[in-house]
Order: sequence, then structure tokens, then C-alpha cells
Amino acid sequence: MTDIETFLEMNDSTRSKITVVGDYLLDEYFHVLADRVSPEFPIPVMLSSNNAPNIAVPGGAGNVCRQMEQFNVDVEFYSLIDTHGFDVLNSSSISSKSCILMEGKNPVKKRIYQDNFPLCRWDIESNNFGLSNESLINFQRELHEKFCKEASGVVIFSDYGKGLFNSDLNWMCNEDLLTIVDPKNGPIEKWKGCSIFKPNEKEAYELSGLKDWQKQCNYFMSILGCPAVVITRGKKGVVGKTLNGYFQYTPEFHVPCESVIGAGDCFAAFLAMTQTHCIDVVKSVELAWKAGSIYVQEKHNKPVHPYELLAIDNPIKAKFASPYDLKDRDFKLVMTNGVYDFCHFAHISTFEFAKSKGDRLVVLVNSDESVKRLKGNTRPIIPLEQRMKMIAALDVVDYVIPFYEDTPNDIIKIIQPDVLVKGMDWQGKMEKPENVNELCFAPLVDGISTTKIIDKIVKSYKIL
Repeated sequence: MTDIETFLEMNDSTRSKITVVGDYLLDEYFHVLADRVSPEFPIPVMLSSNNAPNIAVPGGAGNVCRQMEQFNVDVEFYSLIDTHGFDVLNSSSISSKSCILMEGKNPVKKRIYQDNFPLCRWDIESNNFGLSNESLINFQRELHEKFCKEASGVVIFSDYGKGLFNSDLNWMCNEDLLTIVDPKNGPIEKWKGCSIFKPNEKEAYELSGLKDWQKQCNYFMSILGCPAVVITRGKKGVVGKTLNGYFQYTPEFHVPCESVIGAGDCFAAFLAMTQTHCIDVVKSVELAWKAGSIYVQEKHNKPVHPYELLAIDNPIKAKFASPYDLKDRDFKLVMTNGVYDFCHFAHISTFEFAKSKGDRLVVLVNSDESVKRLKGNTRPIIPLEQRMKMIAALDVVDYVIPFYEDTPNDIIKIIQPDVLVKGMDWQGKMEKPENVNELCFAPLVDGISTTKIIDKIVKSYKIL
């Protein structure tokens, strides 16, 4: 079993607790038409029908919380949030009950795109959230007191340098907690007593004044007294030091990058999740980097899903999905179903047709018991798990789900696929299910069917 499989098994069997404390930001994404240059200045004219973002999601420490929403974790979030920030947070799966409503304003990062091309970023923020020094101190003290009384589990301090931590308050108020610090600004002495200090490469240099990463580790450990330092270096990997000595993780594969926005948040979240299960720091670092490698291939701070992580080590098993994995999605899903006792060319032709109708394809496979009810006691020839693995091995297929009834209607009600694809032989025999947007019929391949293949094998065997 690989380290990823071990972690996912631990995640499935034990619900863990993680506390996130940090600066809450809003990430807003705007998609505009920019097909002409302004006659006033040599800049693009960005056109949209309104000024509302196409996508608004929690950023900063909020994004750290969001990266754990697909995993078996209770996340407690401590931050200062304005009314608009609460609205965005409450539209996600993140609990806001430990956050404090403030009179100031959370920073907003507005990112404007033409298709996938970034045109500009507009940051709207004021020092210390626009609060007076006295008001900010009062809010900081209120949040700090609440945290020191209630915090449990592994703690992530996500410092974006926006004002939450610019005080003399001691956030290391409970030495029994395992604490991970994702720093931004100095002085670093405020993090004395933390368990893991996790700057990125740029921050490590700015906070230490040293260029050599080993010297940086020694510097941080000597000042903070922390048992581990982890320095992320983007696509180059991760370096650091524990009480057992220096370590260096260099990725063994290249990652195509779509967006690095919040990649450090993702890394911190997975580092914390692995630490809740007492996984060795060096192994945790490698797993967290691999999770980040998935994250940067997506857009809009999309959380990493367990099956995406599993796919790195076991791509076939990773396609085995639950209907509930696909219930809430941001892509067009196509569904088809069958027995697939022998996966032959006609099946592949149907899969290719189905995939052309959407973004991703889920194939539902009859259980052994349902096959016997439909086709008699001599079937299936190949058991369910092997049939699922054969289907999952095809690149055209994204997910495989078994079903145990005679029809997949119950699963269709849960998933509500955008498109359902059946063979042309079903045309006129069925109507579009209520929970499906579109019903399509795939062309048949003449002369090919599982039954005909079985008959041919039987006849050949008799001749021999």
C-alpha cells in the first residue's frame, strides 16, 4: 500500500479535527470580453454585462479551510470577517461559528480574465481591515480569547500579513497543540514554540536574510525552537529539517500548471491533515506536494478530491466512485450503463460517443446478482470487480460505479447526470428519465455483441 493509499484509508476510518486561524480574503473571478483596444489609452477594453463576479470563493485562510471539504475532517475557522465575507463563507461548506463579525472590510482580490487568459488583478484592501488601532486590538483580543479557550486538534496559522496577527498576543497559548505556521511577515519571534514552520522559498529568504536553505532551517529552528521546518519551492519541490536531520523532496514528474493561486493554502491543509494521523513529516511533505500538484492544474481554488489524490498512485482504483461524489459538480457529466461481461469494440464506440456529449463520463456496471437476474445463471462470466477494472482502464472513462438493482434509476436520481446515453436499440423503448437533462442514443456497431462473442467461443470450443 502506498503512502497516499495509507493516508486515504486513515482518512476514511477516522474523523479528525483541524483548527485554522488566519487572515480571511475574498477571491473573485470575472470573465469579460476583451476584443478591442481603448482609443483613449493603449489598454484593452473589458466588457461585461454587469459588475458582479462570475465566481466568488473564500481566499487566504478561508481557502485553507476549503481545501479540506472533501475529506473526513471537522474544520474550525477563527478569523475576523465582514458581512459580505460571511455571505461568501456561508455559501461554502466552511463553518463560521468561531469567526467574529467586524466593522472593517476583508481584502478582496478581483481577477479578470478573457477566457483563460488573465488580464489584470485588482486588490481592494485597507491597512488593518480599515479599522482604527483600538478597534482592531479589541477584535484581536476577542478572537484570541475565544481561540485559547476552544482550540483543539492540529492548528494552522495562516498569516497573509493583513492585520490579524500584528499584535503582541501569544497565539502559542496551548503547548499541547500541534501547530503549523504559514508565515508572511516578521518578526518571526511571535511564532516561538510552534511545531512546524512552513515558509515558501521567497518568505524563507526574506524572514532569515539567508540564501542557503539549510542555514535557513537552522536559523528558524534556533529562534523558534520548533522541531520541524518545511520550505516549499514550487515545482522544484520541498526542503526542510526535522530533529532527524535535513530532507529534500524533488518531484519525479512534471506538472502542467493552470493556476498557482492559493497553492500554498492547499499544501498547508494537506500537511495538517496528514499530521492529524501522525504521519512522518517527510512523508507528509511529499503527500502535500502531490496534492498541490493536482490543485495547480485546476482553476478558481478548486478543492482536491480524494480520488484525484489516489489517481497519482492507482489511477484505475481512483475511478471507482460513489454516486455522492458526483452529485455536486462543476462540469457536464454523461452517464451510460451496462453489464460489460466482455469489453469489446462496440462498448468502446459507445463510450467514445458518450464522452463527446459532455466533459466527463461515468459508467454504471451491473452487479453479478443483477446480471444473473437479467441474463441467467451462466452469466456473468467475469466478476464485477474485474469488469469495473477493465472499464476503468480506458482513458475515455472518468468514473465507474456498480449498481445492484435491475436498473440504475436510484443512482440516476442521486447523480442527476446532464446526459444519459443508451444504445440505438433502446430508441423508442424508453423515455428520458425525470432527473436527466438529455437522452442520447449511440450508434450500434453491426455484428458485435457480448452474446455473439460468447456463442462464437462456445462453437469454436466444440469444434476443437
